Amino acid sequence: MKRVANTVKPSRDEKRIRFSDAIGRNWFDALSDDLVISILSKISASAKSPSDLIGVMSSCKRMKILGMDLVVLKNASCYAISIPARSWCDQAHQFLCHCIDAGNMEASYILGMIEFYCLGHYARGVDLLARAAQASHPEALYSLAIILFIGSGDISGPDYHHNLDDPAALCAKSSMLGHRDAITEIGHCLWRCANMPHPPDWFHSLLIDEDEIEENGMELEEDVGNTKLSMYHEKQAHPANLFLVEWWRLSDVKSKRESDGLELCSRLCGRRETRSNEFYRCRCNKEFYCSHACQDVHWETEHHATCHLNNE
Repeated sequence: MKRVANTVKPSRDEKRIRFSDAIGRNWFDALSDDLVISILSKISASAKSPSDLIGVMSSCKRMKILGMDLVVLKNASCYAISIPARSWCDQAHQFLCHCIDAGNMEASYILGMIEFYCLGHYARGVDLLARAAQASHPEALYSLAIILFIGSGDISGPDYHHNLDDPAALCAKSSMLGHRDAITEIGHCLWRCANMPHPPDWFHSLLIDEDEIEENGMELEEDVGNTKLSMYHEKQAHPANLFLVEWWRLSDVKSKRESDGLELCSRLCGRRETRSNEFYRCRCNKEFYCSHACQDVHWETEHHATCHLNNE
């Protein structure tokens, strides 16, 4: 009887080595850094979540190093660099700063909103928002405008040297770039300047009504813990707003409100008062708004059904 020799099956690593030998070993190492960076840059620019970029960077050591290249970070989308409030730490702060140093204006806007509204560093927050606004970032232009309209953080004094101290001009530029809230806000500016007792016919065309929100899919309803968001002009809220909402939820904003008397915007855009009685109020004195745009949208989508003055 013929004896069969014992055979040992190759391991998975051995199979991988043999495959790489068959197609040319170290073929990935043969690619130039510029080509890999270019690929990573396109991935970061189109990423819809941080995991899209992190997944690629974690594939190997070289990807991890090149993924932190300034070109990749500069082109990263706001979703690729979004950080949940529950994960906020010094490393997350340093990462956003690194993105800002690379020239990423989304990072400048996100960190500016966090510094201003969450951390209470008003000068630092405005400086970052102004940097993004000067690069024609629509969200930064609008946010800086409403900060100046209501004097949040007391940053409109003599120490403000950004040459961006005209909120109406900021709002107008943001509206030209397609920011819907800015269009509504500039409409209110024109109405007030015209000194009319009732809004003119053209003013209503600037407002977002409930039917338009439903038809165009511009209303976002998303659960962040137990908090329901009803957010405004985009199909998906900006990560900066989601961070702010989650931050205040985790901070137990109800107890904070009772201790310092500062209110959140009732539209749940994440903005919070920096001083008492800063926000606009509904006549019922139960809802608070950082801007006329937030008040208009919240009225059309929700508050008109609950305001007791409207039901009398």
